[in-house]
Amino acid sequence: MDGTKLEYKGEEALTELEKLTMKPGEVQESILKGILERNGETEYLNKYMTKGSKDVGEFKRCVPVIMYNRIRPYIQRIANGEDSSLITGHPITEMLCRYVPGLDEGKAMYLYFVKAEMSTPSGLPARAVLRLGAVFASAFLRAISFLECNWANMCNDIRTGHLDTTITDPACRSAMSALLLSPNPHLASEIEGICSRPSWKGIVCHLWPRAKYIEAVVTGSMAQYIPSLEYYSDAKLPLVCPMYASSECYFGVNLKPLCDPADVAFTLLPNMGYFEFLPLGDNGKFALMEVDEEEDQVPKDKLVDLVDVRLGCYYELVVTTFAGRRAYFFLFRTHSVSDTCNCFRNCILKLC
Repeated sequence: MDGTKLEYKGEEALTELEKLTMKPGEVQESILKGILERNGETEYLNKYMTKGSKDVGEFKRCVPVIMYNRIRPYIQRIANGEDSSLITGHPITEMLCRYVPGLDEGKAMYLYFVKAEMSTPSGLPARAVLRLGAVFASAFLRAISFLECNWANMCNDIRTGHLDTTITDPACRSAMSALLLSPNPHLASEIEGICSRPSWKGIVCHLWPRAKYIEAVVTGSMAQYIPSLEYYSDAKLPLVCPMYASSECYFGVNLKPLCDPADVAFTLLPNMGYFEFLPLGDNGKFALMEVDEEEDQVPKDKLVDLVDVRLGCYYELVVTTFAGRRAYFFLFRTHSVSDTCNCFRNCILKLC
């Protein structure tokens, strides 16, 4: 979390978290100064601030809280060939598809890196599936739904040792050829016996009996999928939601990952970005009349810092990323911390 070491474990992780949350105000100010130093020469910030300024007060007074439409013209210019210094002090190496026209006309390639396979003390490979999941609950359920519709074809492929002719993509066929080396009727019959049951309630536990939990984001809009996850696991596997993040940055971690999804609260990591909060009504509804629709921005004079949020209140989270943009994202409610270590008092939030 210090910018050079990206992974902490056990007590070391808690120690680092205590350091970050003991004085979150100081950490936040340092982060914002670093952001301004990194992006002080960009065209975007120079539009609102003195060129090269690292003044935190000037940033808060002058830089608007925007929605994506305000930044889109800059991104389009970069997509057309201009330098990424328009909006960020670091090179841009990748863009989301929505900003680049014509990407649906070709293919995409993503490289995924996985950890080395674990071994038992005797040296045998440990290949049992011990955890299941996806980034979002919806993605995990799409995979289960696909399996529910196609398990018969999969079993036939395993039984014969040949991939079904309906699979025509050369790369897919090549990859599967390394798995379907020979017929395996025993495995096919075992999977068929499980998947052909009249009900798929608890199917996850039958297919992967050694799985210990399902890991996915199940908060916010993903909470609607909890009943389906509990159905397919027969409510026997914990639903683990370890962290919250967006395409812009990571926000925080869940210090009680095995808690009930309804009780998930996130400890905001004050070194992940500069966080501010837009106070909302008592019921958490956003005051749309306060948004300047023509300017596509929200009133910055109402923002409060991380250390100034009040218990029991609703806020819209405003994030200034390391790229120097100030935009709002999610609805949070500050969480009761009576049963939590005091050092996390100013950083615990509940996603609504």
